[in-house]
Amino acid sequence: MQNRIVRPTTQFAGTPFIPGDKSISHRALIFSALSEGTSRIEGLLESADVQSTAKCLQQIGVEITKKNNFTEVQGRGGQGFKSPKEILDCGNSGTTLRLLMGLLAGQKNFSATLTGDASLLRRPMKRVADPLRLMGAQLELTNSDFAPLQIFGADLKGIDYELKIASAQIKTALILAALRAKGSTRLTGQIQSRDHTERLLKALGVEIKTSSTEIEISGSQIIPASDKIIPGDPSTAAFWL
Repeated sequence: MQNRIVRPTTQFAGTPFIPGDKSISHRALIFSALSEGTSRIEGLLESADVQSTAKCLQQIGVEITKKNNFTEVQGRGGQGFKSPKEILDCGNSGTTLRLLMGLLAGQKNFSATLTGDASLLRRPMKRVADPLRLMGAQLELTNSDFAPLQIFGADLKGIDYELKIASAQIKTALILAALRAKGSTRLTGQIQSRDHTERLLKALGVEIKTSSTEIEISGSQIIPASDKIIPGDPSTAAFWL
């Protein structure tokens, strides 16, 4: 073994590369896919989880192209997704699976099967499926709680729902479904989880009202296409252009 001498220094110089935030990367892809027009994303995290979201979106008809430092997404609009020819594999990403449940529940003339790796197949999905079913979603879970699961697109309605668990994934799935529902959806209860989704939608001009006790979102809204920058530190950087 070769010995190495490490000497102290008084200063460092250089510019570190900070990868894009994972939670925002998932949402940037999904909101861009749901929008009308072409969106351009800078700083998208190229992790396995985010790639799972991208691949699933491509399977339902979303065109995603890497161009230099940008990722370009051709939005399909509110009802433009196509039933996939193959099973949607979410890998190890619970965010991918749970957010897609909300995104796809309100698609008309649509059906899909979602699965994942062995670890993801052990994670509970009933906590997402139950409130979606109250909105009118048609979901079939394995053993009433797990993936693989099937989604059959349905007409959704807005609901008042008290979240029993503080989970950004559950909250976002319901917000995504609410965007395609008839009427307004109001969420109360354990809503104090990460609020990336609420912040990003507000920045896009989506009608969503938030307070410390409730979230209200109007249905049948269209998300406009936009250019987006994914920060490495979402607490200090501006989210979207």
